[in-house]
Amino acid sequence: MAIATQVAKEALGKWPPTVASVAISESAQPPPREILDNMASDLEEGWDAVVSGRSASEAVKEVDDGWVVGSLNRAGLASIMPPFLIDREMLTGILSDRSKDDWIDPIEAVVVGGGKVRIRS
Repeated sequence: MAIATQVAKEALGKWPPTVASVAISESAQPPPREILDNMASDLEEGWDAVVSGRSASEAVKEVDDGWVVGSLNRAGLASIMPPFLIDREMLTGILSDRSKDDWIDPIEAVVVGGGKVRIRS
């Protein structure tokens, strides 16, 4: 899931400084409070982002010039899905380096920025 940098920057600018984390969801409805509370407890333990995930169950193939040339080992792969909960300071730092027209994958940006992401299954 990609987010528009300008939209995210504007939203962060409207929230009071007491807002410590940002939830990203595919739906206009917020996730259940219990899920967000559990994710927030992971942030308090030092994680920079928390995502929902499950083991990758679908076949993953390596392709070269339109031809399947092999299969990838799925043992270390996971599919992630919203909601994502990201530490506000981490997200602010990530967005500060982006132009207003960029779109980012927030979880990939946390990892590239040196952050730690926890997967909850």
